Amino acid sequence: MMLHIFCVRHGQSFANVNEVIVSHENEGPKSEYGLTSVGRDQAMKAGEALVSFQPIHKGGIIILASPFSRALQTAEAVYSYMLSECLSPQFHVEPLLRERWFGEFDATHNSNYKTVWLADAAEGSHHRMYGVESIRDVVVRVLDVIDLHGRNVKGSASLVLVSHGDTLQIIQAALAGLPPHQHRSLQPLENGEVRYIFKGTLEDARRTATAHLGEAARD
Repeated sequence: MMLHIFCVRHGQSFANVNEVIVSHENEGPKSEYGLTSVGRDQAMKAGEALVSFQPIHKGGIIILASPFSRALQTAEAVYSYMLSECLSPQFHVEPLLRERWFGEFDATHNSNYKTVWLADAAEGSHHRMYGVESIRDVVVRVLDVIDLHGRNVKGSASLVLVSHGDTLQIIQAALAGLPPHQHRSLQPLENGEVRYIFKGTLEDARRTATAHLGEAARD
C-alpha cells in the first residue's frame, strides 16, 4: 500500500483580506469568512496543479477538507475541476483538518501569528502559551485523518488535505522528519498552493511524523 499525500492551502479568504485570525470551530464555517474572487481563482488553479500529477493518481484520489468555509470552498473547486477532467475523486469533510486554535489571539489582528510562531520555536511541540492548540495535538489529529482514510487503501491512493496554513505546515514538517515545532523553517504555504509532501506507507507516515513529538525545542 502506497500513499501519496498532497496539501492544499485554502485560497484567499475574507479573513485574509481583513487581516483577522479566525480559528474558532464555530466561526470558521461561516460564509462571511469564505473565499474572495481571487481565492476562487486560486482554488481552481489548485485543481489544475493537482491534475498535473495525474500519473500518481492512478490508484484513486481522496479529497479531505476542513469544514471552515475558506477551505471547504477551495476543496469544492478542486473537486469540480477534477470531475471536469474525467477524474473521480472521493470527497470527505473532516473536522480534524480545521485551523489550529489560536487561543487568546482568535479574532485579533493576524500579526499575532508571529508571536505564536516564536513561542513554537522556543518552547516546542507541547506548549500551549496564550491558550493556543499545541503542535503535538495538531499532528495527532491530522494523522488520525490520514489513518482513517489510508488504512483501507488497496495498492495506492492520493490523499489531498485541503486545510490551513499552520495545520498544513505542521504536518508537512512532521512528515518530512523535522521536529514539527520547526514548521516555520519551511517555506510558508501561499494561498491556493499545492505541495506533494509525502510518499510511503501508512506505517511510514505515522512513524516519521511522531518521531520528534517528545523532543524539547532545543532539539
